[in-house]
Amino acid sequence: MKRLQDKVAVITGAGAGMGRLGALHFAKEGAKVIVTDVDEESGKSVVKEVKDNGGEAAFIKTDVSQYEEVEAAVDFAVETFGTIDIMYNNAGLAKDGNVLDIDLEDYHNLINIDQHGVLYGIKAAANKMKDLNVKGVIINTASTWGIISYPNNIAYNMAKAAVIAATQTAGADLGAHGIRVVGTAPGTIKTDLLDGFSDEEVEGLFDKHMRKDGIEPQRVIDVVTFLASDESDAINGVVVPVDDGYTSFKG
Repeated sequence: MKRLQDKVAVITGAGAGMGRLGALHFAKEGAKVIVTDVDEESGKSVVKEVKDNGGEAAFIKTDVSQYEEVEAAVDFAVETFGTIDIMYNNAGLAKDGNVLDIDLEDYHNLINIDQHGVLYGIKAAANKMKDLNVKGVIINTASTWGIISYPNNIAYNMAKAAVIAATQTAGADLGAHGIRVVGTAPGTIKTDLLDGFSDEEVEGLFDKHMRKDGIEPQRVIDVVTFLASDESDAINGVVVPVDDGYTSFKG
């Protein structure tokens, strides 16, 4: 039996990066996947990849900063595959900015996606799960920078700290309905997001991990898949660091 056999999962921001990897891996583990993204071309490309590998998937264009669109994606999952078991609030963006000079438009845009988008995903999925009496799981993407703040990233740090608080609070709010809310706090992942950093900055970030290296993206998705599965049934209301000791290493 595959770990997510016949589960229905909605993944936000699944057109590229970690979301794409999550969609492919969830499908490999037996889930039926709703791919959501603001980029229609990339989202449909991921659906094709899933299907080419023998999985089941469908796409709906979704801007997570708009609650109605997130709610529509959840409704689409039920219309397409009959239910929703897993909500993976993965969509997000990164934008540096010092508190003294951060552009406020950039600030609001990041908060709308990284913070409000997660709340919208929790709310829409939880209400649908409650209505359908589904004992589902909601997985949020936080960050080590929501635990240990990193300079010159005021909006991102704030948003990810809020995701951690939302995970804890929503877990308590939804426990009575049998719905789990969990999350991951990845360390420095080896993705193209590092392209915006100098080689010296990347080396410095890697050096904060216990084994002095970045995190392979698949290792994060392995933890997300575990949290989505019944194997993690006793885990609730917490964000799991996937950071090779970044948040505990003081060396």
